[in-house]
Amino acid sequence: MTMWHGLASRAVRAARAHHAADPDGFRRRHDNPEAWNRWARRARVARTVATALGVPLYAVLVTDDPRRPYPTRSGPVPGDSITVTDPVNGRAWRFIPDHTTPGQAWLLLDHCPDCAALIPVFRIAALADLGAYLQPHRDICLADEARDQSNHRPDCTMDHVTTPVHRRPLFDRIGDTDERCTVCGATNTRDAGSFPSLGGTTEWSERCTACGTSAGARDCDEDCYFPHPADVEREPGR
Repeated sequence: MTMWHGLASRAVRAARAHHAADPDGFRRRHDNPEAWNRWARRARVARTVATALGVPLYAVLVTDDPRRPYPTRSGPVPGDSITVTDPVNGRAWRFIPDHTTPGQAWLLLDHCPDCAALIPVFRIAALADLGAYLQPHRDICLADEARDQSNHRPDCTMDHVTTPVHRRPLFDRIGDTDERCTVCGATNTRDAGSFPSLGGTTEWSERCTACGTSAGARDCDEDCYFPHPADVEREPGR
């Protein structure tokens, strides 16, 4: 059996990943100058995203976005769909370009808590921006695109699209009256007369009074971005 090491191993891994994600585009990248220019530009996008988010280059794939074509002088062309696969747990994070800052920032895609459509929700220019989105107790400004009706399903009310919504069950039961918040790890209680040292009272199991996170419209699935508290070090004083 042949063993690949170093550059050769990473090169073959990258080629296989691109071929699997976009077989037609990968095979035809040399067909004409326009195709090669698109390939080279997307390679530059991947390098920029990898640097900004601190992930290996092989973890970033840039392919056609069939839902979002962009106008050019020669006619519409497919937009960029950017997928970042976490090397640690395999979770996929999806982005599209932020055309208010071309080449410098991106829009994170997440599911609308009302209609479940994958919509642009938050502008990302650095790893800290992604961290801010994942901490619901922070004050953040969602992208205007999150409230654009055209990005949602026709029956969406969009009433919830004002702050990030944690779609995992908000509390884990740890006692007869105590529950642990799955966002910040604080102990909450349904006993109105009791205030544990690491939390406060819940609001009918709909809101953590320690970090302010509200329960989502549905349980999360494998696409949920929000980390489990065991994966995040608790902030001092919270």
